[in-house]
Amino acid sequence: MASTIPSQERVVDPFASYNSNVVNKISELVTHNSEGMLTVNSLSVDVYPLSPLDTVVVGQGYAIKDDVLIKITQDHTVDFTDIDQYVTPPGSTTLGSYYVVLVYEYAKMRPAPEANIKILNPNERSYLTANGPYILLKVVTIDSVGPINISGVYDYDPEAGYEDNARPYIRYYAGGEVNIPTFDQDRDQGRVAYESERDKFFFGYESAWGELTAGGVSVDVNTDSTAVSVGDLCYVDMLGDAQPSISTGLNTQGDLVVTGIGTATSGLGRGIVSGFATNVPVETGILISIGDLLYLSDTEAGKVTNIPPEEYYQQVGRALSNASSTTPVEMIFSPKLMQVRSKSGTISSWAGPDATGYYSDIDVSALDGTTVFDCTWFDVATSREIRPTEVEIRNGGDVIRVYMSVNTVTLDYMVQTPTTAGGGGGGGGGGGGVSDHSLLLNLSYGASGHSGFAPSPHGNADHSSTFITSSSVTYGTLNTNGDVGAVAGQLAIGDHTHVSGDTHNYNDIPSGSIVLFEANTAVVGYSLLTDQDDGIVYITKGSAAGGETGGSLKIGGTWTQPTHTHGITSQAGHTHTGGSHALTISQMPAHTHSYNGKTGDSAIYAGFGYQFNGNYGWAGAYTTGSTGSGSTHTHGLTTSDGSHDHGSATDGDGTANTWRPRGRNMTRQQRT
Repeated sequence: MASTIPSQERVVDPFASYNSNVVNKISELVTHNSEGMLTVNSLSVDVYPLSPLDTVVVGQGYAIKDDVLIKITQDHTVDFTDIDQYVTPPGSTTLGSYYVVLVYEYAKMRPAPEANIKILNPNERSYLTANGPYILLKVVTIDSVGPINISGVYDYDPEAGYEDNARPYIRYYAGGEVNIPTFDQDRDQGRVAYESERDKFFFGYESAWGELTAGGVSVDVNTDSTAVSVGDLCYVDMLGDAQPSISTGLNTQGDLVVTGIGTATSGLGRGIVSGFATNVPVETGILISIGDLLYLSDTEAGKVTNIPPEEYYQQVGRALSNASSTTPVEMIFSPKLMQVRSKSGTISSWAGPDATGYYSDIDVSALDGTTVFDCTWFDVATSREIRPTEVEIRNGGDVIRVYMSVNTVTLDYMVQTPTTAGGGGGGGGGGGGVSDHSLLLNLSYGASGHSGFAPSPHGNADHSSTFITSSSVTYGTLNTNGDVGAVAGQLAIGDHTHVSGDTHNYNDIPSGSIVLFEANTAVVGYSLLTDQDDGIVYITKGSAAGGETGGSLKIGGTWTQPTHTHGITSQAGHTHTGGSHALTISQMPAHTHSYNGKTGDSAIYAGFGYQFNGNYGWAGAYTTGSTGSGSTHTHGLTTSDGSHDHGSATDGDGTANTWRPRGRNMTRQQRT
């Protein structure tokens, strides 16, 4: 079991020092009724390097509690797996914020009470009251208990509603010095000192004194800095997030140097907009010396260079240390507005000729000019300034076309405009009051209905009436300087379209969505999915409404065909052949037979049951007796089963595997 009592001295103990019931009130005499640590570094708490997941170490230092000055003389470890380290032994460790506290209450007794360092559970935060025995040294967050895992160490409770629970410091006046001493971090970090010799105030930063004047104080800006690193130059975008700055456009200039990583909600994401900056990264391949002017890099976001970029450039300060791509620079951060250089280059090939002559086009859109440019032309072969046949401003100031009578000359040129010295508003805070919305650059306040050119960028909410005049204008036909095509006509607020693939956020179909298209190949912005073929789409109301899950394979089911009949449309002639049959007397109908008899002879004809005589003659119309009964009989068929067909007609129902409804072929395509 580890001890909770650190090594200490009774520096000022009222009872032990005096045989009196009167206690000298340190908090009244020195600290103005406050208790806490004397310096920023006193009783500091950090994770223990030998056991960083479950143990912290409390450093040496001074604290005042109950009018007693307590001095902790040795580093002291606090093990979160040891139940004896807790004020109340926990039944089991839970997730959340734990308080490492100094525990002390003055008592008039011998031996004098000793200070303890213990742990408060997350459900014991209410113990931290003004008159209680606890001083909060640090808040330790635990995000896993099997085993314990310390995820953070804070000067205040990061959970919502508990932010006021923080390390207390003594409130007292600044100390005095005739001449400010050589900086010592353990003594001077966080110290404010007044130097009487020069009548100035100084503050002890992490590694040096800083004069407390308007130019020497760093101004912090709270933002979401999770997308950048400490020391990076960045700007704040429209969502309030810090983004790495780069010198490739007017709207990505360096507005601040990141000093802390975190979100704006937590208050941990911070940066300075001016003053002394450290740990600023340097562009690859660049060597910086003390005193160099520093510029925002145009190749590596967030970094600085001592070489001005060619087109867009921003001076961000001056170097206070030697630096390179592996050694960050210390600097005076004093950012200027992003600027655009004059355009220079060489023309070695020519188009045409047309009616005026051979020509070459120079893109000068970055110069942000409209109708006036200053141009200089030199013949490379002779190094002499020459005058082209004609120079024409085209596309509303975005292009300069230069004409020559021949196509064999090679020209060096430089083009600049009166607006070159001024830059547009930087991303979210460094702007110079100039709108970055290209539709407004050439419009007056009254004509645009605009209520002001800052902040920038902005949307329709910043307009009070129409802001552009054109007919059937799309984003693709707008010029970069704000001019629009011919045939002007009023266009209402927001009533313009954007071509597919532009950078505007207009609630497009989310990336990854799968859509059915009546198309054979991939649509622009989509990729063709080939994992399904000859499938059928079923409509479901979704599992939340009692249907099948949307976007899943259908569970089962069969086709249901409508009730129907089959009629015989034609009947071919046919016969039925039966077997032969001889009728018996019983199967014959009842009948008699007639015959002619002999007359004149009385002799009896025994064969027929009659008598006749010897003298006879023929007499007719005699009949026999009736015989037969007419009973039924059958004729057998020539085939064994008696089956036959009726021409082209069929019998029975249709089969399901040969029937399907008529439809259209669709392809499945996924949004990229």
